[in-house]
This record gives sequence, C-alpha cells and structure tokens, in this order.
Amino acid sequence: MDSLQTLPDTCRGILFDLDGTLLKVEMKEFIPAYLNALYPFFDDIAKREHFVRVFRGAITFLLRNGDGEKTNEEKFVQAIKNHLDIDCEAFRSRMGTFCDEALQQLSDFIQPDPRAREVLQVCFDMGLKVAIATNPVFPLSVVRARLEWGMIGDFPFHWIASLENTRYCKPHEGFFFEILAALQLYSAD
Repeated sequence: MDSLQTLPDTCRGILFDLDGTLLKVEMKEFIPAYLNALYPFFDDIAKREHFVRVFRGAITFLLRNGDGEKTNEEKFVQAIKNHLDIDCEAFRSRMGTFCDEALQQLSDFIQPDPRAREVLQVCFDMGLKVAIATNPVFPLSVVRARLEWGMIGDFPFHWIASLENTRYCKPHEGFFFEILAALQLYSAD
C-alpha cells in the first residue's frame, strides 16, 4: 500500500485487470464452465461442440481484430452469426436470460483476493479515477457478477471494460486509449 501512496501527483487514474489481479480465478476452469452454463440458452441453434467451437473462435477473433470500427459486441455477434443463425438483439436477449437464470452457478469459480478491497479503497481515497481494465470478452452483466463474487462490486468504478463499451482488446493500444478517454484522462484532439 505504501507504494500506492507515493504515486506522483500527476497520476490521476489507475487501471486494474480483474483475473489474477483483483480476483482469484483460474480462467482455464472458468471459461469451459461458462460455456457449459451458457450452452442451454443456445441449444436450439447449435450442438454443444459446435457452439463451444464458435464461441471460442469468436473470443479469439476479438483478441486479434483491432480495427476499432465496431464494438466488441458487434464483432463478437458477427463472428457468431457467421456460424450460427443469431442477430445482436437475439444474442442480448439470450445472454440476459442466461444472466438471470444461470450465471450465479459460476460464482464458486471466483474467489475474493483479500488485498483487493484495501488496494481499491486506497485508490478511491486518493481521488484516483479507477477503471476495471479486464479484457472485454464478456458482457457487462457477467463482469459485474464477477466483481460481486470477488466482494468488490460495491466500489463506484469510473469505468468497467465489457463487450458493449469497447472496440479493442488487450494488448492493442486502442484498448488503453479507449479507457483513458472514457476517464477523461486523454483526448485524441
């Protein structure tokens, strides 16, 4: 904590990754469990193996496609639509139903990091703009649930990366410029 309190006066914001930083989670276990829990909400349009392959492929597409022309949600749905018959509205509707009915079953995969609350509190007490800069491959509702499971969902984050509000993924520099612009810490002008 002492190192945070010795930040330069010019520091006005801080970006935090989620997985392995503020949350204890093994993504190699979480992603398959997430896809298995999600599948029943799409089982009428694909067999399980095809669904998993398409969703994993869409995530890979997001991680590699940094043109900035569309939101990550639009790119994700387009990548899915190329293999499954679904549009953006139907995707959002099914994701909403999944979040309402089945997302909670994944909570055991996320464990709080006991240091996270203390570090975040110091940052807020210092008046820093605090952003959750997780790789935006999940909808906001899923990211918010993960914050809750990590016992940090009550913090008033200034920005949270999600499929809906980003156009890039890490490590593309555009991802970081998006966040800085959202925090009003950078302007392209």
